[in-house]
Amino acid sequence: MRYYIPLFIVLVILLAGCGQQASEDQTGEAPPEAPPADPASETNDPATAPEPEAQTTSTVKEFALTASKWDFAPSTITVTKGDTVKLTITSTDVKHGIAIPVYSINEDLPVGEEVEIEFVADQAGTFPFRCSVSCGSGHSDMTGTLIVEEG
Repeated sequence: MRYYIPLFIVLVILLAGCGQQASEDQTGEAPPEAPPADPASETNDPATAPEPEAQTTSTVKEFALTASKWDFAPSTITVTKGDTVKLTITSTDVKHGIAIPVYSINEDLPVGEEVEIEFVADQAGTFPFRCSVSCGSGHSDMTGTLIVEEG
């Protein structure tokens, strides 16, 4: 009886090795393991489900404007809420300014210089902008409109 136990252990080890060898393909390599199961896919529990990746829908909208007696061209700018707005403005005749109160923008526009203004249009609506430097008799008519549409 004493000899049967070691003989049994050797036999189990040999059979275990043969079983593994049978699962290898003809190249001598073991078959690839299956990928681990995704625990979140096995349950409908929202607490364990992975969070969706945040998607960025912001785009940069660029506009070249000119300021001249007593006009902004273009006078209407339309963007989508969440857009980054980049304005490049040049005054062509005298010093002007641009004020967009809802976005706390108030910049001087020296003659012949390009002024860049960048902001995120984070509020939907129709907002006026105006010349913020007294530029002559038509100064009060020098206005424009910023339209920020819902995305």
